[in-house]
Amino acid sequence: MRKFANADWELEVSKKNSDSLINTEEAQLAVLMDIRRELQKLNKLLNCQNFLSIPKYLRLLAERKKRRNRK
Repeated sequence: MRKFANADWELEVSKKNSDSLINTEEAQLAVLMDIRRELQKLNKLLNCQNFLSIPKYLRLLAERKKRRNRK
């Protein structure tokens, strides 16, 4: 089995179909490509250093709050 990592496929509207409808297989493939594209964007965002440092800042805020409450 051959894998095509991150490949885009071209979907052509049938020239017989004047109302620009695509068949079910092409529609499913288009949806999967859209989902993949959105997941790649989300993955980039979630691997961003600003996002990854959020837990550290939340722990720091929690520690400061505890110290302030003890006084």
